[in-house]
Amino acid sequence: MVCGKNFVSFGRLKSHEKTHSKTRPFKCIDCGKTFTVRYSLICHTRVHTRERPYHCTICGSRFSQASSLKTHQIYKHTKEFPYLCKFCGRGFISPGQKHEHIN
Repeated sequence: MVCGKNFVSFGRLKSHEKTHSKTRPFKCIDCGKTFTVRYSLICHTRVHTRERPYHCTICGSRFSQASSLKTHQIYKHTKEFPYLCKFCGRGFISPGQKHEHIN
């Protein structure tokens, strides 16, 4: 374990492990930025194309990444904060935000 993060699936763990690699074989043809995984390049390319394929069915807001849509829906429309800090009880919308808070 390099960074201590936990993942719900083996596939996500393997994908994340590549972010610690020095090998960055996926290169943006627009700006030259490189990535360890192909999906990161695909998401980055949307910065240049302004593509926002994910949309909120409640308010119509559009997003370039599915994770941004999910965060938006939880925060703006449900007000749910399912990831609770075991020290203070504060809720967060993602495990990453909770982790940053604790550290």
